[in-house]
Amino acid sequence: LSSLTLQLSDVITWPSGTSLSALSRPFQGLRRLRVCGTMQEYGDLNKIIHLPAVCKASIQLCEPHFPLTMPFAVFVASLPQQLNPSTLTVLTINNILPPMAASHDEVEATTVRSDDLRPLLEFTRLESFTLHALGTISLDDAFLFEMAASWPALRMLTLVCLEYGPTSHKTTRRAGLT
Repeated sequence: LSSLTLQLSDVITWPSGTSLSALSRPFQGLRRLRVCGTMQEYGDLNKIIHLPAVCKASIQLCEPHFPLTMPFAVFVASLPQQLNPSTLTVLTINNILPPMAASHDEVEATTVRSDDLRPLLEFTRLESFTLHALGTISLDDAFLFEMAASWPALRMLTLVCLEYGPTSHKTTRRAGLT
């Protein structure tokens, strides 16, 4: 098995009392992972399955409503526990929110900050990182330099604040790293 797609809401229950190493063995050769679910569902998966060989991970966060099932920073901090920081080269995190599931103010209050993303600096072989965030992304200059130093092979960096509704107005600033 080299590629796996999981819709976490399709999984009814995880086996209880099963050791992490017993569940991890079948996934030793897994190179590509695509997961769709809430942050809490992914957190539950993360507790029982270690994926050491995954080099490309795409995580679709499908939060059904506000408030979110767990803080985004807690979700991000769990990623280096499941995925091998020296193996992962492509990481995509897409936040998908059903239309009209939250008010404009609730989405705007969901700001991704530098400290929220700091655990991702452990993934030293990243070549591509994409984040589609709910609300806003607020990264300081020092963190951008940390990203550049931690991810020397990075070729593609995509940070997107998802628009909310037809009347949303966002100010976009572009910054380049050399």
